[in-house]
This record gives sequence, structure tokens and C-alpha cells, in this order.
Amino acid sequence: MSLRLLTVTALLTVLVSITLMSARLSHSEAALLPQGVSRGTYQSERKLVRSKWRREPVQVNQVKLRGRMAEFGKAFTEVDDDWLKGFSLNVTNTSNKDIIFIELTLTLFGKEEGVTPGRIPLGYPVFYGSPEGIFDGSTAARPIRPNESVDVTLTDADHDTLKEVLLNNNYPIKFRHVDLRLDKVVFADGTVWYKSYYFYRDPNNPQRYIRDKHFQKGAKYENLKPGTLLRHAKSGPATLDFEKTACKAQSASTGRR
Repeated sequence: MSLRLLTVTALLTVLVSITLMSARLSHSEAALLPQGVSRGTYQSERKLVRSKWRREPVQVNQVKLRGRMAEFGKAFTEVDDDWLKGFSLNVTNTSNKDIIFIELTLTLFGKEEGVTPGRIPLGYPVFYGSPEGIFDGSTAARPIRPNESVDVTLTDADHDTLKEVLLNNNYPIKFRHVDLRLDKVVFADGTVWYKSYYFYRDPNNPQRYIRDKHFQKGAKYENLKPGTLLRHAKSGPATLDFEKTACKAQSASTGRR
């Protein structure tokens, strides 16, 4: 199973609890229409919103849809139901290390959608690079140097896959609101930033990641260095499962657990 489908499956599981909290929403679409807004205008209104974690190692500069500038949090009108096609996000590496992988999550059918009560929000990942591809040659994406900017894009193929995921999971293929989050960044030295926190490879198990606080003075791994760098692994890059990091769900607005 591909990394993208595994990620979608994991996100669906995590977001089930959100559905339970919104189960009491009204099933009447008409009741959710703002006063004075026609049904046609309401259905063609689109909006991109941005949720943030603490200590994000990249800066989000601008977002484009089909080459046109868009603004987070500001509604706009677009009659084409494929309005997300051509999505592109420009980001800058604000850390002091090279970045080899970025994972964004586009969440659909969240609370702002309004007309789909009881629907589990669906998260769809968008990637730049690969956690290991820089070393095994499976990606052409080059490392992002400090202070360098790149575009992270939803390709046409990705967009088609998103529609397939929606259909295969009995979701409507029409949606009006999308919530964007930066969820994961992998650095060239093997360090991982994941939803506000930094993780290092376990010195005793390169398949496992440990929060950075455990290597600080007085902590369990105080006298140990983080695990072997990916580029120096004796047997080549390990197959790493980043979803098994012990990171609890946090508020996307505050980054707190």
C-alpha cells in the first residue's frame, strides 16, 4: 500500500472523534445558509484556511490555485467543482538544516463545510520529496537549503487520486472548504519535526523515534547522541514508519496537548 493511502487511512482513524462531537448538527442544509445569501452563491463559495502548530520549521508564503493567488481565511467564488486542482503552496525553510521531505495535510469535510453532519473529516496528504528518496534516488526533489523557497504542489495526478479516495469512501466529490496543515518535516540529518515537536532516531533502534527532550540534561538519554544519520546508515536507508512516533493529538491552533 502506498505512503499516501496509508496516510489517508491513518488520518481517517484519527479524525473519527471529531465526527462524534459534531453529530448533533442539524441535517437541514437550508438552516445553515447565512441570512441574505442565496443557495447558488453559497454552493460556489470556496475557502482555504490554515491551521498551525508551534515551532514550524518552514514559513508559508503564498498559495495559488491554477496560478492565481488565493488568501487563507478569505472566501471567494468559484463555480468549478474542481477548484482545488492546480493547488500550489510556496514555503521557505526557516531552519538551519537542509529539508528533504515535507508533508502537508488537506482536510476536507470539517466543521466549516456545514452541510455534511455526521461526516468524518478526511485528510489528504501532499508531499514534497521523500523521507528516504534523497539517498536511494527514488525522488528528483532536491534538498531545500536554509532560507530557500520551493513550491509544494497538488499535481493533476494527485487531484485525480483525491477524487478516487472520496468516491471509494462514499464521500461527495464536491466540497467548499479546505483546511491546510503542515504536519511533518524530515531533515537531511534524520531529525523529524512532527506537529510541534522534534524527534531523533533511537540510538538503540533506528526504526523508532524519540522526542528531543529525552536527550536533554537530566533526561533518560542525556549521555547519548541521537541515532545514526540516515546518510551514514551502514546497511543503507532504513524503512522508517514515521506514524509510530509517540505524539498525542494536539490543538492545531495552539500546538498544545
